[in-house]
Amino acid sequence: MSELRLTTSDLPVPNKLAAAKGDMVQFQFFPENRSVTRNIFDARCEPLADRPNVMRVFLGLMPVKATNTAIPSYAIVIDATTSMWLYCSQAMHCQRGMLVVINEE
Repeated sequence: MSELRLTTSDLPVPNKLAAAKGDMVQFQFFPENRSVTRNIFDARCEPLADRPNVMRVFLGLMPVKATNTAIPSYAIVIDATTSMWLYCSQAMHCQRGMLVVINEE
């Protein structure tokens, strides 16, 4: 399983990831509030509109306190080897660079 960490730096680690169809990618949420939303390159900070045969990803707000002893996580199964762009929809996190691409083309 591949892991992406959403940390206090507003930059996911790593911010690019290669994954095969069927692989699981786990998002780990670190303080403060984070989310995961799928989008496209041309509209990086906007939610993905309904598209046939495209897996939607939208995880609501994951509030995480600095005092948490457990790290909240969320996993998705990769359904294709084409590019998948994801971002944090909390406040201005996306505009500050909290974006990740899986299988960048």
